[in-house]
Amino acid sequence: MGDEQDLRAAAPVPQATKPRQEEGGFQSLLQVVTVWLLVVEPVAYDNLPPLSMVWVPFLLGWALGLRYLSIIRSDERIRSRALTWVMMPLAIVMAWTVLRWLRWYGIFTCARTGWNTRQNGAEVALDTPPAPVAA
Repeated sequence: MGDEQDLRAAAPVPQATKPRQEEGGFQSLLQVVTVWLLVVEPVAYDNLPPLSMVWVPFLLGWALGLRYLSIIRSDERIRSRALTWVMMPLAIVMAWTVLRWLRWYGIFTCARTGWNTRQNGAEVALDTPPAPVAA
């Protein structure tokens, strides 16, 4: 028992995990604020969200989508990459509507995993002993 505690003291938790945890908390807070501005404010207080909440995500999405134009692959034409970049607004709308609700549904229902594949233990089992190998 004492050796285990010595190992924990000798190997501290990497500092790289702390920014990730803070980032996750910030993203959760940002989603709560976004839901408040887009749902609660218009319904409860008759206060429409600012117009920047519409065009800023599209500009950011197009800026992030520039990687489709900057990374050149030999098996992909420039026309295909340009079409992917032009379709970024549709991807943003899908992420803000359908995919966001699917993520929330997955978060709220992750404890009910009745569709697990390993309900009866390991998938591979040996029912009969292996036959002896002839020498």
